[in-house]
Amino acid sequence: MKRLIYGMLIVVFGIVAIAAGGLLLVDADHFRGQLETTLSKSIGREVALGKLHASLWTGSLNADDVRIGDDPAFGKQAFVTAKSIRLGVRLWPLIARQEAHVTSLTLESPVVSLRQKSSGVWNFSSLAGDDETRDASTGTNSSTTEISVDTLRVTNGRIEVERSNGKQRSYDQLELSASHLRKAATFPFSASARIAGGGSLDLHGDAGPWDAGNAVLTPINAQLQLHDVDLVAAGFLSGTDDTGGAIDANVQIRSQGGVLHSGGKISVRRLKLMAAGSPATQPLRIDLKTNYQLPARNGRIDEMTIASGAAVLAVSGKFDNKKNIMRLDLHASGQQLPVDDVQDLLPAFGVVLPENSKLSGGSLGINLNAKGALDALVISGAVSLDNSLLKGFSLGSKLGTALSLAGIRAPRDTMIRHADAVISMRTDGVTIDPLEAEIAELGDIVLRGRMAADDSLNFRMRVKLDDALTNGINRRGGELLGNLLRGSPQNGIGVRISGTVDKPRLKVDPDAILGLLGAGLNPSEDNNSTPTADKERRDKPRRTEDVLKDLLRDALKPKKDDPDSGNQ
Repeated sequence: MKRLIYGMLIVVFGIVAIAAGGLLLVDADHFRGQLETTLSKSIGREVALGKLHASLWTGSLNADDVRIGDDPAFGKQAFVTAKSIRLGVRLWPLIARQEAHVTSLTLESPVVSLRQKSSGVWNFSSLAGDDETRDASTGTNSSTTEISVDTLRVTNGRIEVERSNGKQRSYDQLELSASHLRKAATFPFSASARIAGGGSLDLHGDAGPWDAGNAVLTPINAQLQLHDVDLVAAGFLSGTDDTGGAIDANVQIRSQGGVLHSGGKISVRRLKLMAAGSPATQPLRIDLKTNYQLPARNGRIDEMTIASGAAVLAVSGKFDNKKNIMRLDLHASGQQLPVDDVQDLLPAFGVVLPENSKLSGGSLGINLNAKGALDALVISGAVSLDNSLLKGFSLGSKLGTALSLAGIRAPRDTMIRHADAVISMRTDGVTIDPLEAEIAELGDIVLRGRMAADDSLNFRMRVKLDDALTNGINRRGGELLGNLLRGSPQNGIGVRISGTVDKPRLKVDPDAILGLLGAGLNPSEDNNSTPTADKERRDKPRRTEDVLKDLLRDALKPKKDDPDSGNQ
């Protein structure tokens, strides 16, 4: 038995020795021209290999470097360069008949350059094309050569992308594997990479059969996963005006007949779309189903919702990527949205509240359109707010001392019973024209103006106090002050708002003050006055000094129904 085992071992070692000896006798570099020609015909690009040498232990032919030329329409630079290439071959045909049958291909540390023309055509579109495509792109007249590879691997690769607008980005640590590659068949693949600037991607699924006319149209059915991808680095935002954010995504993509269907879930964190704002503190959850026309580079939204907490917006519309920055034409709507779930997202769109203030409770209605490039969106439409408390900000106290002189105590917070606003948000600021609101324990306001990208404010507001407030002043003996605060000839107290969003400054408009004094100098008729009293009032001119004296006397006299006035 031992002799049998020893004999078998001797035979095995003998075969190995013969194979090794045969391999040593093979001039590996002899196959370089043959392999270059075969690979060039197969992929439709000129392939140049470094000097080949054989490896017994891996059963492969190795070259120290490789260069794959670009489509001549894009220039003479390389499409792919790599430090080394390993071609797995069948040993026996190599030794016995000196024929190289490639079974696997491994590229180590390749650099792949992807370039795009203004027409949207990529330099890889003609890769492995048919004879007609190859004749136009490479100028050769070779017949189609079918090459089949059992295993394709790319390790530690790098992809450099240059779009037609000149913008560039790169993907590092590329790892790619595919098996059973045949032009006329479907093959499985997987790929992963790090995105320069932050984040990673993973793509795995099936592709093929290869579209010989345009590689972009090759069918694909795969799962795409993105993790912590920077929106600027990925090319979704240009990075101007300090916009940004990061996304995680899990999306199924399916391309067939030139239409790319996608559907899945996306989470957007630290989103900032407007310069006049700050990153959102709460993530957006997006569920979507879209289709994208690859040749036309445009698409539409089949289904889409954007959610934050319990607040959900329905979105419809279309988009395109013709200028290599995503452009949108969308409509978003939602009713009875919980304010508590929305307000953390407001800063991303340039809506900032005063310092140390916060909305609490109530509901929000939104009916908005978003048009333009993703990083230069114009968002316009109507917004409504109901029964929400602006904590930490007292609009009444910001109106100055007039209310306090009249005995009107402004609440510490601002209760918004109802508000309607027409807004336009751009990268350079937010315009409101108008905002109409009913404020509890104050009255009605109308606001118009603009918040610039640097958060500076330029607004005009008109305040019409509740009749209950001004009537209360009259009952406490402040008839003149009540008449003044009830309204100027323009039916309200004019206020200018300046400063910044977090520290607004409110100042009564000088024109409004003159109007109020004019109302005091020329008082309106009193329903309880007699004709004789009216005649005396009209015949007796009043000086501004008299009006101010009466104003102070009315404001400072004891208020009988004021518990803080003492026991009067």
